Amino acid sequence: PVVEGGAAAKPPLAWIGLGRIGAPMAERLVAAGYRLSVFDVVPTAMDALVAIGARAATSPGDPAAGAQAVCFCVSDGEAVESAAFGVDGVASQASRGALLIDHSTTHPELTRTMSRRAEDLGLCWVDAPVSGGIAAAKNGTLAAWLGGQREHAERAGKFVTAYAGRTNYMGPSGS
Repeated sequence: PVVEGGAAAKPPLAWIGLGRIGAPMAERLVAAGYRLSVFDVVPTAMDALVAIGARAATSPGDPAAGAQAVCFCVSDGEAVESAAFGVDGVASQASRGALLIDHSTTHPELTRTMSRRAEDLGLCWVDAPVSGGIAAAKNGTLAAWLGGQREHAERAGKFVTAYAGRTNYMGPSGS
């Protein structure tokens, strides 16, 4: 798609989890010009992102509708699994071929299980843990390790570079 002035329009994205690391990561996507829909279990956590142009969602599945990629930055693997595959989760609304990018701390076996589950639903899973802390999230200098099918990791890398200064492909999910 092309917008006025001939520039390519950036695809719509979704973000689940706006804690101390997730919020600045999501802010960098908005600053980079992405149309971002956000969700957090603490509704007021979305306020700062809405103030800079993000759209607040009402459930984990809501922001996934029409998004090219959905990023998770939540407390643990079980929270990712619930947001991705639970009642009104991302998988219930995501379009076939959408990327699900997990920045959470998730056990490798659960990551592999969720990757297979996403694939069975026609979705593309990338596990992408990050390191560097809050300051690096704010400055866009996080390090990210991408796992999953190489072509999915390459697609995810286009978004991840908005908040990660370094990305490394590690191999299959759970690597």
